[in-house]
Amino acid sequence: MNNKNIPRSFKYAIQGFKIAFLNEFKIRLHSAIVLVVVIGGLLLNLSIFEWISVVISMGIVLITELINTSIETLSDTLHPDVSEGIKNTKDIAASAVLIASTTALTIGLIVFIPYLCQ
Repeated sequence: MNNKNIPRSFKYAIQGFKIAFLNEFKIRLHSAIVLVVVIGGLLLNLSIFEWISVVISMGIVLITELINTSIETLSDTLHPDVSEGIKNTKDIAASAVLIASTTALTIGLIVFIPYLCQ
């Protein structure tokens, strides 16, 4: 990729996030949770290691949700009728989001509970 395409790539990536944000409730929900966690982390003055853990966890959740949304959108576009293969594909992608979200929640509890119990 030459340097002239880098700004265009960022433009398309931002446009893709906007599309997902405007059309998918779960993206908005996860984004709101990220905002709450960041504000909480700032108020509680998390350590650098805690920030790294929380940021990576939040990033993985958003990434898996965006990939899941892409798979659902592409599947619905290419095969709008009910298909067991498409259903299985969408369910598998959704399970990745579930695992990422559960992992992030666990890390969040490990990081935040000690602060909240003081």
